[in-house]
Amino acid sequence: MRSLRLRINLNYIYGVLTRWKNSIWERTGPWAWFFLFYAVWGFMTLDDFGVHLDEMTQRTIGMENNRFLSGRVGFDKVEEHKFFGPIWESISYLAEQVVFTEPMRVKLLLRRALLWGFFVFGLWRLYLMGLRNKGWGMERHLRWGAMLPVLMVALWPRMFAEAHYNTKDALVFVLVLLVVDGLDKVWRRERKRLDWGWFGVMGLLGVATTIRMGGVFVLGWAMLWPMLGRLKEQRNIDWDLVRWLIWGGVAFLVGYIGSYPYLWFTGFAGLKEVMGFAFNNPWPNGALFFGSMEPSRWYLLGWMGVTLSGLILVPLFLGVFVVIYRWIRTSSKIAVSASTHHFLLVLLLSYVVFVMIKMPVMYDAWRHSLFLLLPVVVLSAKSWTFIYEQLTERGKVLQSWVFLTLCALISGVVGVFSPGLFSFFTQEEDIAQQKTEIYLGSTQTHFNELGSKLIERYPMQIDYWHQTNYQALLWIANQLPADGSALVIGKGESLQLNSMLLPQSIQRRIHCVNPEFLEAGFSLDSMNALWPLMNKQLMSGEDKFLPIKQVFWVDFGDHLQWAEKSGHSIINQAYRLPLVGPLKSWQLTQSFYRESLPLVRVYEGELISGVSAVGAVDNTDPSNN
Repeated sequence: MRSLRLRINLNYIYGVLTRWKNSIWERTGPWAWFFLFYAVWGFMTLDDFGVHLDEMTQRTIGMENNRFLSGRVGFDKVEEHKFFGPIWESISYLAEQVVFTEPMRVKLLLRRALLWGFFVFGLWRLYLMGLRNKGWGMERHLRWGAMLPVLMVALWPRMFAEAHYNTKDALVFVLVLLVVDGLDKVWRRERKRLDWGWFGVMGLLGVATTIRMGGVFVLGWAMLWPMLGRLKEQRNIDWDLVRWLIWGGVAFLVGYIGSYPYLWFTGFAGLKEVMGFAFNNPWPNGALFFGSMEPSRWYLLGWMGVTLSGLILVPLFLGVFVVIYRWIRTSSKIAVSASTHHFLLVLLLSYVVFVMIKMPVMYDAWRHSLFLLLPVVVLSAKSWTFIYEQLTERGKVLQSWVFLTLCALISGVVGVFSPGLFSFFTQEEDIAQQKTEIYLGSTQTHFNELGSKLIERYPMQIDYWHQTNYQALLWIANQLPADGSALVIGKGESLQLNSMLLPQSIQRRIHCVNPEFLEAGFSLDSMNALWPLMNKQLMSGEDKFLPIKQVFWVDFGDHLQWAEKSGHSIINQAYRLPLVGPLKSWQLTQSFYRESLPLVRVYEGELISGVSAVGAVDNTDPSNN
């Protein structure tokens, strides 16, 4: 009897999964193969990107919140990270506890796999939203029109990279996308009263806002949009609608507070504190923008202009004017409608104006406003569909070849403005041939053709999270002798973080340390004696500790860029290079570039043969490069 029930349950589950699969395949059409290929491609490249400076902190936020909820730690641990919404990190930490325990490399890859899968799901929802909106104007080629914004996001190198590791900004992009998708479906029901889908959407928006306060902008327009639409129709206030909007605000707060354990115990005072911090995020370090560290009203627009691919940027301006022109043309004045692209237009323009006037704290390029990528690609798609419409309305005979021409033009724009886009396929070959400029210039450090030329003259943040240190460590790993290990020295914690992503066999042979640790002047003999005791977590079983036989110094690009533009010589600055004996001198052995600008450099310390005591370091050797 029990086996019969089990068989029946399994058959039911199989039937549900089959129907679900068939439904997805039918709704997606031939583009299902693209989503499948793109998802697999992303999963295969999980370890292509280094560990950023916030990655382990984000994991700690999830860990401490989960431990607090399970009663293993006190409230003080949650309070240490009170300014950051923990919901996604809590889910990720729970997943890694259920699936894996060790090593840390596996945990990092699992976190990235979850984010990447969620990102691909978001792209699929964007495609379905395009189908509901008649291919954003390309009705005769509905599926192509719906895919245009999806392709713009998917083929933008920076987004491809961010969707692997950025559990804040890339996540908010997907959450805002799902919110707009939900709003689009609610508005299309054309009911006088909003339904329960509205409350789910607003709750999800509350969750997104715990991560980035840009969600408040989406909230404001989501609340105003239906009310303004009713005023257009009725010329008076619909109080029934007002009540629904109030309850939508309640749903927002439930989503915000419900996903934020710290606020459960602090009440209104905690909510005020958290939101105050989010709106006035302190950042004492400044942000390098076109050669200046001073705040600029053009920060957001400038970064968008030098990083967005031509596939997105070129048609964006036309798309904005097309939507505004048609909006005015169909009405005596700009009236509120249920059109999603109108909503996104207002969201984009109002946020840009707000940033230019208010000048909130912004740094690390424009990742804090990455949710704006949604209105950007939709408006760009409207431009492409407008061009297609104008070219094909003269005669149906031209439709086929004009459409193919349009596709060719799009491909050409991608090729011109995204050099190195397809270098993912030749990554290993490029590294083997030391073509580091091609590979590293195509991912998280991507600039369009305009940006690549400008940053050569006007320095900007290139690798703000120092993730290219990972490529430096991989290069060092290839230089290791079979019977030895390497000491790698670098300022900050980036090297230590990136070493966690290395395979375990390599981790045991690369020992990263901050130069402050070496202020007393350790010899290699003392380091070899000390390191096995400090790194027991890297030793498993009877693995033998291999002595340090090579010493490397790694310097990151932002510092190098500043120094070179100021006319300083890095290599001859004794205070920059660590005092580790026995060393004779330092030699530049590898440099990774983005265009002509350094991302990361590796210097190797030349050993003094036959000397084991602490030796003097000659940092002024004229033979140094």
